[in-house]
Amino acid sequence: MEAELQRRLGLKLAVAAGAARTQAAIKNESNCYEEILKAAVEDVGLDTVTEKVLESDPEWASQMLQHIPDLGAHRDALLEKATASPASALHALRFVADLGSHKQSLVAAAGRDAVSLGNISAIHLKNDAGIVCQFTMYWTNANQSQPQTGYPNNKNWAWSSKLPVGQSQTMACRNFALADAPLEAGDEVWIYVWVESGKDVVSPLRFTYDPTNVNCANFAISGPVDSNTLGYSAMAAAAPVVTVSISPDNVASYSPDEIVVHRSSQTGIQWQMKTANYVFTGIEINGTDIQDFGEPAFNADKTVMTVTDTVADLESFTYDVHWKNIQTGQTGSFDPGIKNQD
Repeated sequence: MEAELQRRLGLKLAVAAGAARTQAAIKNESNCYEEILKAAVEDVGLDTVTEKVLESDPEWASQMLQHIPDLGAHRDALLEKATASPASALHALRFVADLGSHKQSLVAAAGRDAVSLGNISAIHLKNDAGIVCQFTMYWTNANQSQPQTGYPNNKNWAWSSKLPVGQSQTMACRNFALADAPLEAGDEVWIYVWVESGKDVVSPLRFTYDPTNVNCANFAISGPVDSNTLGYSAMAAAAPVVTVSISPDNVASYSPDEIVVHRSSQTGIQWQMKTANYVFTGIEINGTDIQDFGEPAFNADKTVMTVTDTVADLESFTYDVHWKNIQTGQTGSFDPGIKNQD
């Protein structure tokens, strides 16, 4: 059910019940489900609110499960109601803890959307529609929806550039995280697209955030402003992957032997160690008036190192990739010959 239609229906019920605080909460467009449902419980009590929710859209049930504590005997009925649509079932799976025996029925109701399509560290959107749009990322962290929980006003979220028709952009997942909206490895992530003077769209497809890879989920938006569609094409590497080998006399070789990183990219480079007993220990950049790399991310045994920022200009600089032999303790570094271009 569209958000505006939901507000109108909720307001009609609140007026019929004489629920003044609920009416005020609904009329305040900055309020979401949490504020409205809590006002309704204060106005008419938990039993009455639950009765009306069970008679209404299943999304209300999943939102009540997320935001209203101490549901008591009403919890089972609300969980059953949430299975009535894939969207509400998915919401319950994402944001409601301790599902117990209801989990399997919710997974079945959510269908393919309940399963992550894979691990990514970036999102790409191409604008093939007759619109102007920009995108951001939604995610769950510790059973909290983000960035909405940390920042109720979407003007405070991290967004892509505004994309006119024919334009595209890739953004690293880490760059959507904010101080009060943390993002951690293993969080489920998905794309939300704002459309200027039109219908916003959110993808039901979920991915798992993994800062140790360079996979990118590629989307395209198409259609007119009032009936656009968001399509997923593929998951592909969004940044160069460099394989590294260390010779017996501790000389590094790498392939490709020259890497060009586009300055506008935010997805960096991944390094993969191919020689046994050698690991990566870090990367640094040496130069003046340039932006340093962010902290690298490592896999469990440090044979894969991913860096998801690039430098900010094209002045003279060198990179040092650091390695260590875990058997002998020998350390070393090499400059892999990275070049930046606009």
